[in-house]
Amino acid sequence: MYTKNQPSFYLFAVLCCALFTLSCSDDDKNNKGSDLLTTENYAYEGDIYKQYLTEALIDVEKEINALQDIIDNNQGNAQVEEDLEAALEQQSAMNAELEGIADLAGIIIRVFPIPRPPNPCKETGSCFTPNLKYIVFSDKLRSLEVKIYDEDGQLLAITDKEELSPLPGVNELQYQKIELDKEYTGPITLDITRIDTQNKVTNYQTQGNISH
Repeated sequence: MYTKNQPSFYLFAVLCCALFTLSCSDDDKNNKGSDLLTTENYAYEGDIYKQYLTEALIDVEKEINALQDIIDNNQGNAQVEEDLEAALEQQSAMNAELEGIADLAGIIIRVFPIPRPPNPCKETGSCFTPNLKYIVFSDKLRSLEVKIYDEDGQLLAITDKEELSPLPGVNELQYQKIELDKEYTGPITLDITRIDTQNKVTNYQTQGNISH
């Protein structure tokens, strides 16, 4: 028997299919088969960038305090004042960048549940399992390259050069494929280059970890 709740149920089922299967059609030239977003196979670049900015801001604040102390002790000069002004401008710009990063939890709530990536080491946003397969990132970026190196500086993984793909069902997000050497666990360095839709290029490095 038809009930008024049936359309909502069918819509929910369709949306779930669009999210958790990267393609539901064999005729789709970009068919990804049964690839799924799970709690272990993707990372959100916004979290990684947020971690980098948060750590960098601590260093900038230390620099600002040190320069201000010099001035307060009447030991400053024109160069010290210029350095302080530059550090304050950098701090302001980095805070603006930090505030502009979309919170993945907010996107999840607005759309429908996306499995949240794990955080094995708790203190950092750059902890992954060896099952990492996708980098998910904002639609405000038109290009993203992620390189992951082991503790000896050997390249473990790099994002595919294929065209960025919208994440089905989530307008704010895109994804790229990446595949780790699953034999490796331990400390890593991430080298990330992002180009936004205004052609602003940002390159940054941060530390992380791969663990089961």
